[in-house]
Amino acid sequence: MQGWIVAGAWVFAVLFALVLFAFIGYELSWKGGRLQKDKARLEELLGQLASVAAELHSTAQRARHAQADRAAEPAEPSSSTATG
Repeated sequence: MQGWIVAGAWVFAVLFALVLFAFIGYELSWKGGRLQKDKARLEELLGQLASVAAELHSTAQRARHAQADRAAEPAEPSSSTATG
């Protein structure tokens, strides 16, 4: 009688381990696939962010050049200093 209980416990333990390892394998493969998709999405977003950063940098450069050009222009006499 005790032999059957021990054998039954071992069979249950082996079956439980198989089910557990199958579930772990499924979870790892599913999460691995999801991780790859999320990684691809993040790389796409990083590309867009780099593009926006480059646009902002070029806009800042143009603003600096425009500001420097305005500072280099001679000041025009204002109409309030004219005598009349």
